[in-house]
Amino acid sequence: MGIGGYVTLAAAGVRADELGLDARVIADLPRYPLPALLIARLAVDERCRRLGLGRGLLLFALDEALVARDRVGCVGALVDAKPAVIGFYERYGFVQVLPSVADGKVGRMFLGIATIADALRRP
Repeated sequence: MGIGGYVTLAAAGVRADELGLDARVIADLPRYPLPALLIARLAVDERCRRLGLGRGLLLFALDEALVARDRVGCVGALVDAKPAVIGFYERYGFVQVLPSVADGKVGRMFLGIATIADALRRP
């Protein structure tokens, strides 16, 4: 059959004020961008949908966020989700932190590193 799906990851930066955090929390954070892991692309071949491949790829990506946290620092995972897949990411705890960009094609979503660690049961 070939490749059933793939995920690409990239280093990214996110400002605290982009995360929808309480103003008191933001006041304690630096003003420069914080390190994050961007899930740049996650795709599953239509013939492989509903087999859990997307979930597996996402869990792999989130585990890589924990590796990044331990090695270089990482506050969480970001994704620019198309409207059709926002529900997929919400099921795993991602929250929309910036509205869809002007063209309405994607919305920025975020999942904090503590939530990732709890979900994957890693300290």
